[in-house]
Amino acid sequence: MKLWTIQPLNVYEKLLTQGTLHCNPDCDGFWGRESQEFTAAYDWLAGQMQFRISPPPEGVQYPFWAWALIDGVSKNPDLRRVEFNGFVGEHVILELEIPDVNVLLSDEENWHYVLGRYYLHDVHDNEGKWEENDAWFNGLSSNEQESVMRKSWEKIFDKDDSDNAWKYVQATFWELRLNQVKGTRKFVGRGKQTNR
Repeated sequence: MKLWTIQPLNVYEKLLTQGTLHCNPDCDGFWGRESQEFTAAYDWLAGQMQFRISPPPEGVQYPFWAWALIDGVSKNPDLRRVEFNGFVGEHVILELEIPDVNVLLSDEENWHYVLGRYYLHDVHDNEGKWEENDAWFNGLSSNEQESVMRKSWEKIFDKDDSDNAWKYVQATFWELRLNQVKGTRKFVGRGKQTNR
């Protein structure tokens, strides 16, 4: 599977010398470094990866992230797009080729339900049914809501879900290997730093 990940230049330089990297939550390139409020979402995703792909290598807690589809197309990220204007400093886009069995794909737009701890409704395009579904969910006990909400998040992995556009598809994988890198493009980000 062809993927693109954006990493700080120092992460790529470390990959060149070490050959294999695992995500380090303490490094500058870690996507959640400044967003402690998202730890539960990242933990949930890591658990889904263990269930759907494989356990992580020993000592690894979180995956690397990459893009599989951007606006419905498998392509190198266009840094002029708003999604990519938050990078600051020297970075590199790595074009990767990773076996499908080592990658978990998910809908990036619906991932925000997990980040925000919201219930991912079954209905999006019918306001009346949405309100009915919302009322049903709000009538549940807090324990039932938590269980139903967490189960609803699994829809982010279902590319056949009719409410899931799969235009922006993110990919997560446990390790980054130098032999997976098929192309590189360096750039200097000048935007305002934002969290994923």
